[in-house]
Amino acid sequence: MLAILCKTDDEDDTIKTIVGKISVLPPKEAKDYCLKLLYLSSLKKLYNRVKNEVDNMPITFDIRESEIFLDGMREGLIDGIEMVLEIKYGSNGLELMDMVRNIEAFEKLNQLKVAIKRSDTVEELRTILVDMIG
Repeated sequence: MLAILCKTDDEDDTIKTIVGKISVLPPKEAKDYCLKLLYLSSLKKLYNRVKNEVDNMPITFDIRESEIFLDGMREGLIDGIEMVLEIKYGSNGLELMDMVRNIEAFEKLNQLKVAIKRSDTVEELRTILVDMIG
């Protein structure tokens, strides 16, 4: 699988060879390796070519279930929350960001997003955050 990062004369052949070897693995293992291959391929700007080859495999998976994708979504949501806190509450809102970054669960971050919309003060939001963090 690391061959995707190596210099090669024929990237398409390398991609097909790797995907071919992955395709004979048990479905759960193949899914795991496909997600890793997609991640690695993005380092060499080969993501779309690898994704097209993976899409032709006889297994199905939702990339939105991968840890890599979820981590990226979490970071994006935290960035969005930070921007909204600054817009709505200024520097006082940004004081809450250390607490926000301690929230691991994506669902709780979504709940916080709704709470920010409904809250009227930073103190009200701080109370909600303390309850969320536990």
